[in-house]
Amino acid sequence: MDVSLALHYLRHTLPTSPLHGIGFSLGASVLARYIGESGPTSLLSSGIVLGCPWDLTAMSDKLENDFVTRTIYSSAMAQNLLRMFFHNYDKDPTPFDSDTSPIRPHIEELRKMKGKKMGVTLKGVDNLMVSKIGGPVKPGMWPFKGADEYYEWACPKDWMWNVSR
Repeated sequence: MDVSLALHYLRHTLPTSPLHGIGFSLGASVLARYIGESGPTSLLSSGIVLGCPWDLTAMSDKLENDFVTRTIYSSAMAQNLLRMFFHNYDKDPTPFDSDTSPIRPHIEELRKMKGKKMGVTLKGVDNLMVSKIGGPVKPGMWPFKGADEYYEWACPKDWMWNVSR
């Protein structure tokens, strides 16, 4: 998990400093899951989550099935993810195009999605970018069958039992 890696780096760099986390929206989901998953071994001294979507599957259903959120919010987030990916890809395609890259087989599909100005949604992008090429290949983790399976895995709601004060 990226949060854990960053916190280990900070703890190594600043061994005596308290570390406090704050997350908003999807960042809050990531932070809540980290805190719940790590429990008492968390490297954070405290954490605050604001506007946290606790159930990512339900949030996705709302984004994809409501006309306003699908055509404005979901579409904007999808285009932004594609724009960020191609910003990095265009700078140096070498790591993405290497024979061992998990992204390589999907670049053409990503290009097609980027070329569409309408109808691309966050879940559509997540079905490819997050569920298939978003992380390390590990049993029970990547690759996922699709965005819904990833959303269920990433939900912080099932980890809150492990948060202590």
